[in-house]
Amino acid sequence: MNDSLFGKRDFVLHWASTAIAQVGSFFSFVALPWLALNLTENDPVIMAAVMALVSLPQGLFILFGGALADRLSPLRVLLVTRGLFFILMLSMAVLVYYESFPLWALFLYSPALGILGGFSVPAAQSVLPSLIPSVMLGRANAMVVATTQLAQTLGPMLGGWLIWFTQQTVGEQSGKHAGLAMAFAVDAFTLLASLMFMQFMRAAPAAQISCTHGLWEMFYDGVRFCWSDHAMRVVLGYLVLISFCLHGPLMTSIPIFTKVDLGLEAEAYGTLYAMIGLGTLAGAGFAFSRKFTNSQMGLLVLCCDLGAGTALFFLGNQTNHWVAAMFLILIGFCTGTMMVAGTTWFQLRTPGPYMGRVMSLLMFAIAGLIPVSTGITGYLIELYSAGTAMNIAGALMITFAAVGLAIPYIRNMGLLPGPVAQPATQEAHAQ
Repeated sequence: MNDSLFGKRDFVLHWASTAIAQVGSFFSFVALPWLALNLTENDPVIMAAVMALVSLPQGLFILFGGALADRLSPLRVLLVTRGLFFILMLSMAVLVYYESFPLWALFLYSPALGILGGFSVPAAQSVLPSLIPSVMLGRANAMVVATTQLAQTLGPMLGGWLIWFTQQTVGEQSGKHAGLAMAFAVDAFTLLASLMFMQFMRAAPAAQISCTHGLWEMFYDGVRFCWSDHAMRVVLGYLVLISFCLHGPLMTSIPIFTKVDLGLEAEAYGTLYAMIGLGTLAGAGFAFSRKFTNSQMGLLVLCCDLGAGTALFFLGNQTNHWVAAMFLILIGFCTGTMMVAGTTWFQLRTPGPYMGRVMSLLMFAIAGLIPVSTGITGYLIELYSAGTAMNIAGALMITFAAVGLAIPYIRNMGLLPGPVAQPATQEAHAQ
């Protein structure tokens, strides 16, 4: 048996296709809010609404994306969604380049991107356990997370500088949004390259569901499974609170903070956002270097959240972009450590037939309330400032983590018992 991850052909193809798609996605991640700001003369509420229209359908459909992955196979779902992503991003690049992309079009494209994300995210999370033995999951998750965060480090930075360089090179005569169009085009062609890698994958889920249950019944069965597991119930509930305070405020505040508070341009926004990826890469490496036991999981999660909340709080008071970058690196380090250790904990605790649905619920706990969070953050920015919004979010994170550390039941969440009984709805599984 080959113990090297790179000796697993299908894992290498999955790793390569995911890496190249992730790099391109962060080009669009920089370009989308910047396009909204350019079209609205820096209106934070409209920009937050656009970002919420991506995350709202993603949070909703992510709940059923895992059930669809369990039914059809994660690989098949990924192929379809990445193909549709390619079509959307290519058309967006063309329309933006030719100045034929009005503000209202953002309110059509944004939910479409969110819907596709809702199906692709749980599929991408649940395909890995079917490619390699369970004993290699920790290393594989660390490698995938580290690669994703390397993409998050390079993608926004390269995307921001590409936007700036293209605009400086072509000038106004080729359109004031030519740089943004180029960023969307890069995303489209990295998706095309990713699809080419995936065509050579022959992996299939370890356990295919052979049943007549509808997606709603399958989803409900997955919820019952997670609810019957005391540890999962506590972890998912806690993640909802923390993610509400972290991801929405970061997504909404950093573009405004960069452009208005710091007076910088798109390349600086991309560079600052890349610092989160750099920190997450370091955190993934830290988690990879040691194996955390179930007894350590609770303290690890709570201490990381305490560190991320403290960094977010002080980030809001910064006027120096280098100091701001250091706080973003710390936020990334804490989230990267939790991401590797936590995802592996969930995967090892979940039976194969439920993998897609449990990953869906995990992703929903992290991202499901981002639309509400971004909306509230945009309103706070309109009333006060991006810095104040980050102060409030950081203070809430610190409070939640401190309360969790003070309560033994939450502090020892990793040691709580598993499912007390199998869910009532049983499924037949063909190996």
